[in-house]
Amino acid sequence: MPARIALLTLLAVVGGGLLRLGADAPRSPDAPRLPELRAATAAEVDAVEAAVRAVGGGLTRRDREASGDVPDLHRRLHTINLGHPVTAEQIDRLPDPDFGYALWVVIDPTTPPGLLARLGRLRHLRRVSVDVRAIPDEPWHMRDGAPPSFAAARVAELAAVPHLEELFLNRGMTEAGFGDDVAAVLQAFPALRAVGTLTGLSDTGAATLARMHRLERLIVGGPGLTDAGFARLSALPRLRDLWVQNRPPLSAASLRPFTLRPRLVRLVVQLDGAEAAEQVSRIHTLEYLSLGMRRREGGVRPELLPLARLPRLRQFQPGEYGSDEEAEVLSRFPALESAVLFRGTDTGLRSLTRIRTLRNLQLLSPAVTDAGLAAVATLPRLETLGVTTGPGVTDAGLDALAAAPRLASLAVGTGASSGRVSYTEAGLRRFVAARGPRLTGLSTSHLGLGDDFVTFLAATAPNLSRLGLGTERGITDASVPALRTLPRLRSLDVGGSSSGRPGLKELEYQVRGVQIVRRSR
Repeated sequence: MPARIALLTLLAVVGGGLLRLGADAPRSPDAPRLPELRAATAAEVDAVEAAVRAVGGGLTRRDREASGDVPDLHRRLHTINLGHPVTAEQIDRLPDPDFGYALWVVIDPTTPPGLLARLGRLRHLRRVSVDVRAIPDEPWHMRDGAPPSFAAARVAELAAVPHLEELFLNRGMTEAGFGDDVAAVLQAFPALRAVGTLTGLSDTGAATLARMHRLERLIVGGPGLTDAGFARLSALPRLRDLWVQNRPPLSAASLRPFTLRPRLVRLVVQLDGAEAAEQVSRIHTLEYLSLGMRRREGGVRPELLPLARLPRLRQFQPGEYGSDEEAEVLSRFPALESAVLFRGTDTGLRSLTRIRTLRNLQLLSPAVTDAGLAAVATLPRLETLGVTTGPGVTDAGLDALAAAPRLASLAVGTGASSGRVSYTEAGLRRFVAARGPRLTGLSTSHLGLGDDFVTFLAATAPNLSRLGLGTERGITDASVPALRTLPRLRSLDVGGSSSGRPGLKELEYQVRGVQIVRRSR
């Protein structure tokens, strides 16, 4: 279940994007030529948001969406979010802006037949995400059964949308995903290039998908999907992005067909041993790889060793790194831009700092100390750093990071159960002052910061686009004037509810692009 939650979280961050292919990618002869999309002006987006709010919906602007570590693979779209239940009046009054956009809707047994077909008038709608509920107002945590029988018939109605390129179906917490019946209706979609999550497939459903030569991105799986059925997907000539879940780990035999004419750019799978990893190492086009591998206490998992031969691999997630020895193996990867250290010490961290291509580094090991951060500060391309601090990270570590050549975003938290940290507000202020206008993101916790810090931050780091103060209870409405002076602010985490802080709530609507993230305490 935790793996499912992690995947859903990841999908929320990057899963909605459309794979962009290079100029050398073959174009399927049956792929329709779609109208060109143009960039929208701020005034146009404002007008669309007003029209959507008028029918009871909302708009998530694309500049609010986190791009994760792979922004160059994905096109982000402004997303219209309709309330529930969706009505015919809402759909009929939706705007159809010509800059391209996405739509999120909820369906349940009360959704009347033919309702989603009314979306066919929207010629510029490119992506639809459908939240499928078995009963009206079904809570997310209770969605643990198979998809309801009406799902395929309702999904089929979306074939009326002439230029729909991406379709993502969400059920909730269940491992039982959409299956062969949904795959069958997708054949009628004229422009579909990306589909998820069909994680209830059998070999029959995989064979259906293998005939849809336009497909570039798939999220598939299912207990009934055999290795032979999975291997059939290698016939898709444009497939670049493949996620596999809800089935046993993949064997070497199932992966071998993907090595014959390598074209995958991203692969998210679980592997069955070192022989399967050897096959993955032969897909030399891979740039993004996520592997579900069992944690090992000490030593090196044999699956890691052949993967160091991948020449283009930029982002690699092999599960939790279990040792400093594994960090040393990762240091041999020639092109990595993103890495995570879940366990280990400064020794493992020093190994990772030999990867001079790193742009994003997440340190989730509380054993890291100031000495390790001093080594991190020497990375020439590092732009984003996340640190879960233990007692060994003090102001001296922040002082060292202040000298990092290109560091623009820092998130510092705590791995201690007490919530205490060993660095201070004074050390954080020195870091902010040293980075100044170069600082675009900052997140911190458990320092007892107040409104005076926000005032200092706004004056010192005017280019902030993301600010996380989720555990700082001393931030009040008195900070609103300072926050309004930050012209590029796009994401703000103030934590908790807005009770007693009406000004911060109002800021969500008054400051362009700011997204308030609230957490329950």
